[in-house]
Amino acid sequence: MGLVVYQVDAFTDEFGGGNKAGVVPDASRIEEDEMKKIAKELGFSETAFVLPSNNSKSHFNIKFYTPKQEVDICGHATIGAFHVLASKGYLECNVNAQCLKNKKILIEDTNAGIFPIEIEYDDGEILNIMMTQKTPNEVFFIEDNEIEEIASLFNISQMDIGLKGIKCKPTCVESSLRDLILPINSLESLENMEPDFKKIIKYCEKNSITGIHAFVLNDSSEYLATVRNFSPKIGRDEESATGISNGSLGYYLYKNDILKFDDGNTLEFNISQGIFMNRPSKIKVILEKVDNDLTVKVGGRSFISFEGIMRCKERECEIEYY
Repeated sequence: MGLVVYQVDAFTDEFGGGNKAGVVPDASRIEEDEMKKIAKELGFSETAFVLPSNNSKSHFNIKFYTPKQEVDICGHATIGAFHVLASKGYLECNVNAQCLKNKKILIEDTNAGIFPIEIEYDDGEILNIMMTQKTPNEVFFIEDNEIEEIASLFNISQMDIGLKGIKCKPTCVESSLRDLILPINSLESLENMEPDFKKIIKYCEKNSITGIHAFVLNDSSEYLATVRNFSPKIGRDEESATGISNGSLGYYLYKNDILKFDDGNTLEFNISQGIFMNRPSKIKVILEKVDNDLTVKVGGRSFISFEGIMRCKERECEIEYY
């Protein structure tokens, strides 16, 4: 029997944008070694495998594989997986999936923990899919005497690191994954970064981080920041759209008083990513503050770019598109 598979472009509503993810919406009859084989065959940065939940507090168990290994969580593959589940009839609005007028709230169970997922609708059309991530925290800061090493990873000047007129340090932020949030002072400097992936892998291994998330603040009213994300340690040299890393960026901007809750308890903004890879992406981030508790949500729009049947025999797999 064949296995139904999808390619979803997450964090975009246009062909050729976003970040590709593989989705297997019913992985209940395949073993983990087969998941590895399928993820390698599909070749996307991550493939999400949806399983029935074995936890009374969640609706689905989801496992994530890169072509090289299993990873605990993936933001863009989560958004892609729930887009498939919502658009292909895998969900029902019932007691177990809390339903509001234009929203469904579901729970996914992953190796990184349990996460609420909100699916927003407008007249039956899927708008945004938002994932509540673990509240981030600061792990360590990069001091002035360490900036030269960071600059050498990207063949840029030490003067390119930092924000004009704003005092902030590159900071490792953890939220399921550990990212070094790296401020860059101009869009030109961000574009001119030339990553040395071997050196980045060694740096990430030495400091127990997943990747480096570089950003510049924009003057644009549509996008608060433009970012580039480098995670070669887990097989993703550069990503055109990332979920959890941009949620961590939102936390970083809040902690450095760049974003403030002046009125109300909600901040919403968009992040631009992938423009230097010719795969423009739009990531929506929401920060909610109640008393001293901060909630971070990240998500956006997606669309299915292909669907097919995968059949595997021993070491070979073939996909029949339809």
